[in-house]
Amino acid sequence: MYTSYYSEADYPVTKVLREPVYVEVRILERTDPNLVLVLDHCWATSNPEPLSLP
Repeated sequence: MYTSYYSEADYPVTKVLREPVYVEVRILERTDPNLVLVLDHCWATSNPEPLSLP
C-alpha cells in the first residue's frame, strides 16, 4: 500500500530497473457513474514527451 508522497524537493526520483513505480490515475470531471478506467499498457519516459523512448 502506498502511504507516502514525493515532494517537489525529492525530484528527480531514481528507480532501479524493474522496481515498481506506483501512480494514481483519475478521470477528471467524470459525470457518468458507470464509467471506469482500466490501465493495460503503461510506460515511463525520461522526459515529458509521451512518445519518447525510456
